[in-house]
Amino acid sequence: MTQPVEDIAWEDLKLMLDENSVRPFAWSSHNLLFLSDPLSPTIHAKHLPPAAEPSRAPDVASQTHLYPLRFTLPPPTPIMEMAHAYGPATTLSVSPQDKYLYAFFPPAQPNVSTGGLGCVWGVEESLDTWIIKDFWHYPAEGGVVAMRWLGEEREWHAQSGPVLRPSRYPPLGPKLHHNHPALLVATGDYNLHLYFKPYPSVLDSSQPTSLHRFFTTLSVSLLSPTAAIQGQQDHLPVYDTTLGGKRVCIKAGIGLDWSILVATRSSLIPSQHTDNSISMATVMNDLIPEDNAGELTPMTWMRDGMWGEEDLIELCEVEVDLLSDEPCLVTTPLRSITTLKDNESYLTHILITSHPLESLHSPPALDLSEIRCSFQVVASFLNNAEYSQPSSKVMSWRISKSSAMPENQSSSPSRNKTGGQASDWRCIQSAQITYESSVVSAAQVWDAAGHILLCKINSVPVPHETSSNCVKIGELVIISSVSLENNPSFEPEPVLRRQNKANKEFPMFMAASPHRTLICTTSGTQRSPTVSILTAPRWKGPGLPSAMRMISSAVALQIRQSSGSDLSDVIRAMWEFLPKMNAAEASAAIQSIFNEVFTLLDSPLEFDVNQPWLMSLIGVLLMAYRWSPFKEMRSRWKTASEICQLYATVRALDDSRSVNEGIQYDFTPQGIWELIQQVRWVIERCESLLRTLVEWEGRQFSEETPSELMMAVHPLPLELFNRAVAHLNRLKAATSNLKKTENNQIAVFSLSTLVDEAGVDFTAFATALQTAKELVRNPGKSRFFQYPRATQLIAQQMYQTPKNIIDNR
Repeated sequence: MTQPVEDIAWEDLKLMLDENSVRPFAWSSHNLLFLSDPLSPTIHAKHLPPAAEPSRAPDVASQTHLYPLRFTLPPPTPIMEMAHAYGPATTLSVSPQDKYLYAFFPPAQPNVSTGGLGCVWGVEESLDTWIIKDFWHYPAEGGVVAMRWLGEEREWHAQSGPVLRPSRYPPLGPKLHHNHPALLVATGDYNLHLYFKPYPSVLDSSQPTSLHRFFTTLSVSLLSPTAAIQGQQDHLPVYDTTLGGKRVCIKAGIGLDWSILVATRSSLIPSQHTDNSISMATVMNDLIPEDNAGELTPMTWMRDGMWGEEDLIELCEVEVDLLSDEPCLVTTPLRSITTLKDNESYLTHILITSHPLESLHSPPALDLSEIRCSFQVVASFLNNAEYSQPSSKVMSWRISKSSAMPENQSSSPSRNKTGGQASDWRCIQSAQITYESSVVSAAQVWDAAGHILLCKINSVPVPHETSSNCVKIGELVIISSVSLENNPSFEPEPVLRRQNKANKEFPMFMAASPHRTLICTTSGTQRSPTVSILTAPRWKGPGLPSAMRMISSAVALQIRQSSGSDLSDVIRAMWEFLPKMNAAEASAAIQSIFNEVFTLLDSPLEFDVNQPWLMSLIGVLLMAYRWSPFKEMRSRWKTASEICQLYATVRALDDSRSVNEGIQYDFTPQGIWELIQQVRWVIERCESLLRTLVEWEGRQFSEETPSELMMAVHPLPLELFNRAVAHLNRLKAATSNLKKTENNQIAVFSLSTLVDEAGVDFTAFATALQTAKELVRNPGKSRFFQYPRATQLIAQQMYQTPKNIIDNR
């Protein structure tokens, strides 16, 4: 019997107000998921497999034990010595190029002397090998509320249209030296810390090796104009206090543009003294006024009085210069944003986007940074009014420079603490929207175009129309940071929960995969948080269904930019959309997707071996067939795999010949034996190809067609075979001119033995390959894995004189 669906109440949503209840994670471009352990100060990592479930084919599933790759990062020394003093990480972020990882571990108990700990790991040669680069202690009242890496790569995107037009968004943030990471960290005591690797990296010989720091630190205040210069820092963190209490930063966001913008939210809390003096907190209950009904609670009195969350979002401009001889960090507080609120409204998310393209109408010939510096500040509030369901309100403000930067103004920040020009900035509210029947439980910046990804949770879950055992508890939507309206180019994606789950958990943290095809979410349950992988909102486009267009666009964009990134998230999303019960329908869908890829790449349906992106496309096909749930696709996976191996062998032979500018091969003592290994593999493939052609004479193609036969009827492997055999013939001829050294004589004998025992006339074989390639190309443009009608003619040409080509002993 189906359990009744309960409404989500305020008691379920209160976890959103506790930062320590959020289980963060980071998703790298190598499809590594870094997750914070919910019970201990530990970071776990695992590789996302390209399929949600193991393949049903026995020979394919036999290798799934290798996935996912799992490992745990080594703990820093303070955690090794006092693990009980630190709680699970509340901040986790991967640097650009996936070289570094930052995590913050708060104190296990508030207001303890140990405080929190921040740590940076660096990756070694292997993806599962990380070492600690540096770590820092934070005071108990100065925990990390926001951080962001600098030096982000310019983001790629595909412009709309029938043909893929890859483009890149403008650069964000200050310039950095190559391979010198830097990050900004905002803390609860209203300080901003800049950690950077100094350039050049010169070690101080006066200090022991154990004291050398990987990062250098600059710290400034976010509440007053401050300048910190390397070697001349005079800033000391000072709390902003009030009578009997202090202001604590509880939320923050960091935005990158020509300049840097930091937005913060404060809360006034009573002081808690460590001596025997009486604090405001101990006598607060005695000061609460009483009404006739006796319903005034301490929390309500705090919100009405001087304590609790403030109704301001404070802004601060930050300038960073890491290219000069004396790196510096400068802050200039700006005018605050007033957010009128009632007693039961709490800020839950604050995001900052840069360059919202829909609001900029600048000439395309000019650089955006020369026109103005523009941000969108988006804040989400959780409302809990009496006698009504919880709701969310989202507001957006445009923060921009009022004029272009003067020509005589230097791009380097002013190092004078009083040199800030706060009046240059202008703040205008752009939009406001209220979700009466849902709450925003998670929010993230979607892209550099100014879009926001929201997770909206329904106050009343409803049954899902396509899954009888699940209920729809919400949806993922992409909105504009300017208008806050749903982007019409994306379809909302439902968020489901199984009906048999007793608890009412919901996503509290989320992040998109590297190619934005999947969304990973974590719930706020402290003991056993749920990690879920959902499909991303689907892009609406002409022609193919939206899901297929999202996959083809991701594949085409990755191939065009030649990033070499892991496509496990794309393949996993593809198999979420494709039919899983009918192999023929799945094959037709895959063909449609990759035909669309050719269209987006503005390329004819030909497989030219000289096309630089071709093997990347074959690699994607290899992954798609490798993780297929259909046994019938095993032969296609094997064919794609052998094409990739054949291409790698030809490239290795090309590289060996290029050592001496194409005149001769690398005949060094080590190089000649590497050549023989490549030749051995080529001869084995040629023998297998010829035997298969003889065995399959006169037979029809089917799903069980050997991969060798399919490689004989397609121009790409035929061209690769032709090049490989040409290398073999040239190599055999070149060995006659080698010096008569012992190593060379043994190598020449081994090569001759390989060729003679093959029983193949490779000169005649090269002629047959060339003829077969022409027969395949002449009938018309060939699509991948479609078999031309000239198969019989090709096979006859390949073994028309068996005594000359292959010895059928």
